[in-house]
Amino acid sequence: MLAQPLSLPGPETLRLWRDLLDPVWPGALLAVAVLLAGWIGLTRWRSTIAARLRETGGLRRRLTQWLRYLAAALLPLLAALLALLVWAALARPDRPELERLLRLLLPVLAAAAVLALVNCAFTLLSAFGRRATREITRRLPPQLGLAAGLMVAALLLRQGVPGLTSGPAGAAALALETAAALIGLRAAWQQRQTLRQLLKGESATPDEDPPTLPERVTGWVADHWHLLAIGLILAGMAGRYGLFGPDHRTGLFADLLLALALLAIAGVGILLAERLHGHILGRMQVVAGTGLRDRLALRLGRVIRTGVQIAVALWTASAIAALWWPGLRQDGTAVTAGLTTLVALYALWVIWTLVDTLLDWSASHSMGRGTRIRTLLPFLRNFAFIVVATLAAISVLSNLGVDVAPLLAGAGVVGIAIGIGAQKLVGDVITGIFIIFEDSIAIGETVEAAGKTGVVEGLTIRTLKLRDGDGALHSIPFSSITTLKNNSRGYGAYTISATILNPEDTDRALAEIGRIGREIAQEPEWQSLVTGPFSLWGVDQITPTGVVIKGNIRSHPNAQWALGREINRRIALRFSELGIAQVQTQPLPPPPV
Repeated sequence: MLAQPLSLPGPETLRLWRDLLDPVWPGALLAVAVLLAGWIGLTRWRSTIAARLRETGGLRRRLTQWLRYLAAALLPLLAALLALLVWAALARPDRPELERLLRLLLPVLAAAAVLALVNCAFTLLSAFGRRATREITRRLPPQLGLAAGLMVAALLLRQGVPGLTSGPAGAAALALETAAALIGLRAAWQQRQTLRQLLKGESATPDEDPPTLPERVTGWVADHWHLLAIGLILAGMAGRYGLFGPDHRTGLFADLLLALALLAIAGVGILLAERLHGHILGRMQVVAGTGLRDRLALRLGRVIRTGVQIAVALWTASAIAALWWPGLRQDGTAVTAGLTTLVALYALWVIWTLVDTLLDWSASHSMGRGTRIRTLLPFLRNFAFIVVATLAAISVLSNLGVDVAPLLAGAGVVGIAIGIGAQKLVGDVITGIFIIFEDSIAIGETVEAAGKTGVVEGLTIRTLKLRDGDGALHSIPFSSITTLKNNSRGYGAYTISATILNPEDTDRALAEIGRIGREIAQEPEWQSLVTGPFSLWGVDQITPTGVVIKGNIRSHPNAQWALGREINRRIALRFSELGIAQVQTQPLPPPPV
């Protein structure tokens, strides 16, 4: 089909336009004059509010100041509309004249509205720490406002103009759209660096809270936003010029602009969620790694923030998908199943975060006797993870339409078979559970179990790991432990034993051993290890080899061996000085590592 020839409007068309505009042009000039006067007159007031907004602290005060700025930005529009109402009340135009007036003013009002809203958006970002440079606030909003006005004018031309055929009206609309596209391309290229810095900025959350996945995607989009904007504008104009076929001449450009607007809204929503979380953390004065409240504010707040951001991203993706693939609206079964699965997984993620945070906080605040929480932490965390992972798998399979009842029954049968075939393993696990929950041993304590003595280096649900004095690591199954001796609970005690050959030296030996015990209990170097006075028991035995003298001293756990060695050393030196013959001391076990 040949295109319709283009021709300039003739005298009759110009006369028709003059007749149509004569009744309404005074109202249009009045509205434009009021709009310009209001915008220029309120410039200083808006600047003052914006300066106060950047200096104001607190979310409520910032929002109050921003609402004032929004009112100052929209007040010229409201004044122009009020002027139109006053003119209409005085001039009393009929309905067609009033419609022509609104069509004539609609591009101007659209441009002014976009200019005001973009200014308000930059001011809002500036209030939350995203400093917009003077260049971008001075150039970009007018450019976007002009482009919006041209697009609205092109839309009105495509709806028809009295006295013009579709050919000239379409050509004029295409020219206006081309001009708007060129303005958009120029703005995107000019402001690529400044807008990138504005969109990225600094994180509002602490360093311990890394960016979420939606924030990383938003950061990547911020780095390449100008390429995305240029690509969408060029694709839209290609559709307008018919490069994608005649079916995409009118709808493609509007769809691309709507998709771009949806992406911009999603980006702003993701940034505001991050800023709001950072503001809440700042108001709470959260310090990483301290109390339970601060840990929950960081970790659970991050989960909630991520959930909000993912919800915004999914809403944007679904809106864009419905825009480009309308068939998705008819069959929503797969979408519903997917959303239900995501909600279930998110709920389990929240539960896991709560459990993991409580376990971490309990481990960091376990003080005093033993380290029971630190010992139980790996088992509890693994158990909680298995439970949450199992629930997640069941939820996903159920939402995908899989009947999970046979799977659960099969899992029960397999569990019974494993229990019968691994009775010793089950015995190890059950014994380990009782030992751990009864707090019989803990990591770092010196114990004797299954004939081995050493320091507990690790506890699993099945085995005990001991490091002996020779450096060897023993892995002892819990089922082989029949008697457990713990040397690190309550207090330690060391029994002194000395054997002398000559019975006539008994009284002197008793006196010297008692004196040595009292001396070591009073010396500052050893006093901190002693918990009770030295107890001299006296003559314990009379054997063919000599007279056995014993005593006892109490100490803090694991300190008795150091005290015993020092007392034996002093007894040996003192008896040698006094000539008390053939003194023997009991052998000491190797010290714990």
